Amino acid sequence: MDKKSRELMRTTYDDLVEKHGVNISALHENGCRYEREHQRIKFQHVLKHLDFDESLLDIGCGLGDLAELCRGEGWKGEYTGIDISSGMVQNTRSRLNTKNIFQLDVLEEPYDGRHDVVASISTLQQKPLYMDGIDYLEKMISKMLAICTKCIIFDVFSTKFADHENPDNIYINPSIFLERLYTFSNNLILYNNYNPYQLMVVLYKEKLTGWKV
Repeated sequence: MDKKSRELMRTTYDDLVEKHGVNISALHENGCRYEREHQRIKFQHVLKHLDFDESLLDIGCGLGDLAELCRGEGWKGEYTGIDISSGMVQNTRSRLNTKNIFQLDVLEEPYDGRHDVVASISTLQQKPLYMDGIDYLEKMISKMLAICTKCIIFDVFSTKFADHENPDNIYINPSIFLERLYTFSNNLILYNNYNPYQLMVVLYKEKLTGWKV
């Protein structure tokens, strides 16, 4: 994202993790009602599309909760986490006992890693303050597809049933967004069965040419 937005977001999450430590409260501003069970519901969609030995890149890894859940369910693949917050990175390296966590803006800084699955949960929903939200979202989708070998997984807010739109978040019209997704790949899954105003997107790199059996 643009430098001003990145620095603002980085400072926000550095402050949150300094205040709350390794706690879900460090992941969200303004006392957002987001609990471990909500997080687990989202993470299960990643686990569903991640084979036990496949590699995973977690963009906006926060405190490494996705890695912790996947390991707990028996996943044995290689985990890499990236986050723009130095506080998140330091805490996650210590928590997971790994150096494979990096402070990085994947859009603006060089990254040549390749991973089977690239996930970004509760991250692409956040609107950069000084950059168009939809433009940012589409650039992130393109970048994630470029560094995955199998699929990308991310969630977004939907305008369809939202009774309130937080100005700090990105909201998409599902019908229009589906047409945009088809420009990236025709091999995709949309989940709208865990929250009416949220969508989980699984976008496969390999395009379909007919029946997939």
